[in-house]
Amino acid sequence: MTIQQLNYVITISEKGSLNKAAEVLFVTQPSLTSAVRELEKELGITLFNRGGKGVTLTNDGAEFIQYARQVVTQYERLLEKYGKGGNLRKKFGISCQHYSFAVKSFVEMVKQFDTDEYEFAIRESKTRDVIEDVTTGKSEVGILYLSDFNRKAIGKFLKSSQLEFHPLIKCEPYVYLWKGHPLAKKKSICTSRSFNGMITDLEDLRTHVANYAARCAEKLRQQKTVASIVGVFLHTNLFREDLAQYWNYQETRLVTPTSATISIVQAANDVLKSIYRPGYRYKKAGVIVMGIGPDSPIQQDLFDINAEQFQKMRRLDEVVDRINRLHGSETIVLGSQQYTAPNGKGRADVFANAIRHDHKSPNPTTRWSDIIPLNKQ
Repeated sequence: MTIQQLNYVITISEKGSLNKAAEVLFVTQPSLTSAVRELEKELGITLFNRGGKGVTLTNDGAEFIQYARQVVTQYERLLEKYGKGGNLRKKFGISCQHYSFAVKSFVEMVKQFDTDEYEFAIRESKTRDVIEDVTTGKSEVGILYLSDFNRKAIGKFLKSSQLEFHPLIKCEPYVYLWKGHPLAKKKSICTSRSFNGMITDLEDLRTHVANYAARCAEKLRQQKTVASIVGVFLHTNLFREDLAQYWNYQETRLVTPTSATISIVQAANDVLKSIYRPGYRYKKAGVIVMGIGPDSPIQQDLFDINAEQFQKMRRLDEVVDRINRLHGSETIVLGSQQYTAPNGKGRADVFANAIRHDHKSPNPTTRWSDIIPLNKQ
């Protein structure tokens, strides 16, 4: 095993292609392939999976590459200090995602030190690369953003790499848009949930999306507004890298703005059908309604609107909302909103009865059937 061979495998892993790696290393592809095979034979493991679309690291290769980077980094530092004309400066590196506050703080820190004595570096990269940089010693500090969404997954990576996380600040995410951007003046309502497990069937997804769309329509009516755009997003589990990944979002514009449950659910299901792809295991979906305005007056389309039908839909929603307020939020729902019972036989009357809760505690203060009976003495 030589430093040159280690450099070869590191470059191949970064480029994902023997051809591209050979160009960067200024060697022929046959020579590069031969050097890798000799290293694999010496180690007794396979470092790369070779395919028509390039090369990827095997599990053994991914583990080996971390050690290889550490060795090469230490070797380069030795050359800097003890090689010809060597004069090792103290190094300090930070890896982070794109955070303006981190860059500003880094620049202010550098100003306090003599750059002839110290060598500073800041690297902006992806989350996994930030963790790997600190693990391999490429950077002394990594800066990451933790939220309820990613805390568990990142915590697992940090623990496996024997790294510690220390909070610096608490902050809220914001989106900055140019004032003329189409999204800058749009108000929206979003309803989304992560599924209990992963879903592959379109019909199951349609049930969830129908319920999210119905909830958006209900919110529109509560604030006496209508929407002209219905969007749907769908994605797989981003933290299951062993599974095929897919994410998509599309939207449709309604000819006449509405808050009618039937219209919004139908539009959402049409969008879902266009973005759904079989063969993936989906973890989350959501519905977003945009282009929100007051429900009176409504800009109607000359050829789309049916005044009588419009009034019927409005009266229907008013009745359904009133019944659901009096008797429970899912007393009356659309057929497309009904969840399948846990045993797969028939429909569940409400969502709570569509999931398994064998060990659920009773609710004596909120449910009549769970009230604790008192025996008279």
